[in-house]
Amino acid sequence: MKQLSYFFILIVLIFLSNYTKAEIARVVTKENAIREDCRFYSPVIAKVTLNDELEIINGQGDWYKVGYQGSAGCIHESAIDKKYISLSSIDETNQTSTSVYEVSLAGKGFLNVEQNYKNRNPKASFAIVKEIEDFEISDQELTLFVQNGKLRLP
Repeated sequence: MKQLSYFFILIVLIFLSNYTKAEIARVVTKENAIREDCRFYSPVIAKVTLNDELEIINGQGDWYKVGYQGSAGCIHESAIDKKYISLSSIDETNQTSTSVYEVSLAGKGFLNVEQNYKNRNPKASFAIVKEIEDFEISDQELTLFVQNGKLRLP
């Protein structure tokens, strides 16, 4: 009887260890922020970059409460990959599973297309594009903008 009890406890522990396994998400944006609250204008707790791994604690609407390097905060669902997309080959005989992260990396191949366009059109100016890509605004500047404009936060 004692052995049966130990066996039952062992089965329960194995089940619980699988049940409580943390769900991991990967950052799919070049740069993003983990915020104090689940809203865009909430103070930033930590900065994350492409391919950083986050532990999903729970979901809250379009946001996820996540753990990252000992901190916990919120990140918008558009910044992470926790799902897998099923893609099929052209002949549809070979099914493969591809992550949103891998799809986003494939999209980054556009940089090659842009470079080829630049090579074929040497007089085209991409200075304004570069300026827009490099434009950054601090959280303090954004907060002042919201306050001075008397904007309502979502």
